[in-house]
Amino acid sequence: MTNMSVLQFIPNLDLAGAEVMLQNLATEIKRNNVDVYVVTLYSNRTVIHERLENANIKVISLQKESNSIINLVRLLRKKIRELRPSVIHTHRYVLPYAFLASLGMRTKIVHTVHNVAEKEVGKLGLFLNRFLYKIKRIQFVSISPKVRSSLSIRYHIKDLKIPMIYNGIDLSRCIKKASYDVSDEFKILHIGRFGTQKNHSAMIDSYSEFLKYNRNSKLILVGDGDLFDEMKNKVIDLNISSSVDFRGRLDNVFELLNECDVFILPSLWEGMPITLIEAMGTGLPIIASDVGGVGDMITNEYEGELFSLEDFDLTNRIIKLHGNLELRQKYGRNAFEKSKEFSSANMAKAYMGLYK
Repeated sequence: MTNMSVLQFIPNLDLAGAEVMLQNLATEIKRNNVDVYVVTLYSNRTVIHERLENANIKVISLQKESNSIINLVRLLRKKIRELRPSVIHTHRYVLPYAFLASLGMRTKIVHTVHNVAEKEVGKLGLFLNRFLYKIKRIQFVSISPKVRSSLSIRYHIKDLKIPMIYNGIDLSRCIKKASYDVSDEFKILHIGRFGTQKNHSAMIDSYSEFLKYNRNSKLILVGDGDLFDEMKNKVIDLNISSSVDFRGRLDNVFELLNECDVFILPSLWEGMPITLIEAMGTGLPIIASDVGGVGDMITNEYEGELFSLEDFDLTNRIIKLHGNLELRQKYGRNAFEKSKEFSSANMAKAYMGLYK
């Protein structure tokens, strides 16, 4: 048995990219005989709680809903002293809590930056993170070359001093596509939270234009969020309700991925999206905006089609793939091969090396 223990700390365990990455990492390093504890600020339960608990990983909530910041820091400090982790690994915006709670302790803090630096935290957070790095209290980890570049610029750190570890998933859960023939409808899939980042409004407008070219298709939208109702109303206003399928939040998307023909991701910004790895592991051809780490995962006209936000060309890219079976096969098979770089086993091995 190893004597290493890691406390993974995150605001909540909603079904989203950083949270799924944490689940995959925690589960994988647990298999490598590392003691893993997951601490959350909020107490709301999700399917990720169940997955972690099924892997015998304890989840501890600080119950921010009913505690002041001072009490939260005190509770976290008590847990750190009780669990005595070798490393505290923070995600999203919880780094200040971990820093305050671990003052005077020798516990190291690793912080994964899940998005380009300027989108992860506000101005105060940027200032604090820069300070914590300078006093050698944290080690940043980037998830893609573009995220690393943003860290280097924002925090004035040389690239070589910022480890880069790709996000990973359990690729064995993916159901590889056997055929690229369109069965009945041409199914276009997007998975993501209904918020500004995912650019649903422009996506729906582009799909509405595509319907003028081919009515025998379906846009399937998986996720929930603040803009969910607004986007449903937009679809009604465009009179395309029969062609857009709002699935809400799904705990398991792998069968649906296998059933679809194209995966689209027209985001305004990204880090290294887990949903994109899941689509690649299925062997789906990709159409995506070239933002954040997406261009580090997808090569234009090899695993898929990339477009810039300045030249937003989603409609024509969909038309191009709809009419070309050979191109869908090429992109899908190349995406499947590329996905092997993004396994949870590779991710865990790299993080364990960093922890040590």
